[in-house]
Amino acid sequence: MKRRFSILSSIYVIIAGATGIIILLGFFFNLESWHLQGLQTILLDWAIVVAAFAFLLGAVNVVRVNVMRVRQRKGALYSLVTLAAMLLTLTLGLLDGPQSLALQWTFKWVLVPLQATLFSLMAFFVVVAAWRVFRLRNLASVLLLLVAALVLISQVPLNFPWAEDLAAFKNWILAVPAMAGSRGIILGVTLGIVTTGLRLLLGIDRPYSE
Repeated sequence: MKRRFSILSSIYVIIAGATGIIILLGFFFNLESWHLQGLQTILLDWAIVVAAFAFLLGAVNVVRVNVMRVRQRKGALYSLVTLAAMLLTLTLGLLDGPQSLALQWTFKWVLVPLQATLFSLMAFFVVVAAWRVFRLRNLASVLLLLVAALVLISQVPLNFPWAEDLAAFKNWILAVPAMAGSRGIILGVTLGIVTTGLRLLLGIDRPYSE
């Protein structure tokens, strides 16, 4: 579908491209000699302000969605708990600040146990996912199962004659093949981010305009 020409959309593209280029140049060149250091600082401050308003809009959207769910009686109990916890935390933070004893107690004895519970449940999800992945369908799945079993066994402090050799093999797996795979994934993600950034700077993708 051909994009229609719009003066306002072109202005958005110019502003977004110029802002991105100025910020990007700050990572490669000394902008003080170009008298752009102050402009870069101003743009970064504006980005912080916009992010703060985006966070506020996110909180308003959470309230709106949960109020709607309460009215429709779809998971009303969970929505009420969410709204009450959000209101209580916000009130404690506004009254005494983020370092208040009540807020610190809430984070230590409510949030941290909830996080520990969620992480403990994730262990069961990982086991189920591993069971599905390690089904012996082909040679690759057999190899993956053998390597995973060797790594897991080498993590257990057992006394057997070839324990040191198994630990050395495990360290080689983590340092060479696993590291190579993770670096490949990171490089792929980085290239995707660079491509997306270039498309935004060149005006090919315009999420900020219709």
